Amino acid sequence: MKFAALLSVFSFSLVSTALCAGPAKVSAPPNDPITQTNLRGKLQPISRSDSIDKGWTVDGTFLLWNAKVDGFQFAETVNLKGLIPNTLPTQINASIQCDTLPFDKWDPGFQVGLGYIFSEREQWHTRLSWTRFRTESRRTVHSSTDLFTQYIVPLWVNFLTGPQADYASAHWDLDYDTVDLELSRQFFVGKWLSVNPKLGVRGAWITQDYRVKYHALFNTGADVFPEPTSFKAGQSFNGVGFKLGSDLQFYICKHLSILGNLSSSLLWGNYHLQEKATGFIFVGSSTSISEAVKIKAARDMIRANVEGQLGLKWQQYFHQDKFRFGFSTLYSFSYWFRQNNSINQLASFAPNLQQPAVSEVINSGDLQLQGVNFQLEFDF
Repeated sequence: MKFAALLSVFSFSLVSTALCAGPAKVSAPPNDPITQTNLRGKLQPISRSDSIDKGWTVDGTFLLWNAKVDGFQFAETVNLKGLIPNTLPTQINASIQCDTLPFDKWDPGFQVGLGYIFSEREQWHTRLSWTRFRTESRRTVHSSTDLFTQYIVPLWVNFLTGPQADYASAHWDLDYDTVDLELSRQFFVGKWLSVNPKLGVRGAWITQDYRVKYHALFNTGADVFPEPTSFKAGQSFNGVGFKLGSDLQFYICKHLSILGNLSSSLLWGNYHLQEKATGFIFVGSSTSISEAVKIKAARDMIRANVEGQLGLKWQQYFHQDKFRFGFSTLYSFSYWFRQNNSINQLASFAPNLQQPAVSEVINSGDLQLQGVNFQLEFDF
């Protein structure tokens, strides 16, 4: 173990030495100013920026992300042991498994950015970026042919989609787009550390589509009637708001650094929800009526977002520091609060009521994005 640890340290030293190799350090001219007068007439040290003096910046990022959202359970699988048809149960052991989407898929996305550095404002950096990501998740569950030992319970609008089923499938897809306009300025706060505070405006367009299909089994007492039922839900959030954050860059050398950033956004926008459940209601022992329930909702809301990154960055300057090329590999996450607000309708049968009582339940959930970013930057 000690030998492996020493070998790892030695390998990291060789790699960092190779990446950090470069020309000899050039001393600053004797007349280079180290202080300046601020807008209030006070003398202060000059905070140097680790960027080109002025010019355009372009960047492109390849995203490999995974997405998860809460509140999309679509069925329950009930397993019964000890129950034999046409006999009295001796001992029943029941287990219930909640069936939800796996959210185990990793899909590609991209981000592109264009900016400009102003020398008149000590390297203020304005940047416009667009992030786009698409993903999906699906799952199918089956029960055994013997309903006395296993069956599926539909969870969406169960008074239409059926009390039991032997098949259930769910599919969810996400369309995610954000546009950011940021103003930032990077500066050194020590020899080996720089800070890059940012503020700006963020726009977001987040759309989710959710579809569930059941092969329902309606037991009327006289017979069991199999029928196809379904539930569909589409919801979208379109908002705009402010964004605030900062980067921290710890330099291993002038070419290689550890980069981390954290930012938060608060967006005001419009939320739209459309749902449709189709199924059957049985009248008597054999007569069925096809029914559909639709729900539409639209309201204004404020939603929060927190995101961050952590990883390594390599950069190289050219032509007397007028051009800069950089490459970063970063772990990234983005957390959106309350992005699932789907409405489920459940029926309960009370002994003193002739008709079932229907109640609405909001399946609230957060949207979680995480993955790896591979970013290329060029300043000129």
